[in-house]
Amino acid sequence: AGPAAVNLAVIDAILLVQFVDSSWLEVRNAKDEVLFNGVKLAGDELRLSSPSFFDVAIGNAAAVKLSYNSAPVDLSNATLSGDMTNIQLGLRQP
Repeated sequence: AGPAAVNLAVIDAILLVQFVDSSWLEVRNAKDEVLFNGVKLAGDELRLSSPSFFDVAIGNAAAVKLSYNSAPVDLSNATLSGDMTNIQLGLRQP
């Protein structure tokens, strides 16, 4: 008999964005590919998946609630640049 087959499921990281007011958002993955770029309105929800990493830019951070793999994201540690908020989530593995 040959070696047993091993089935390793690759589980993507999940980013959930909930909008309490209108906001512009851009999300990129580790390969710098744009997963989303646009404006969402109050009540909208966006769910994205990526192997491990998200680079998120937010135009109105007070209007957005982020969750990474079901855990709330604290935006108080995010980098501010003018009206833009930037945060990186996960490990950058190209």
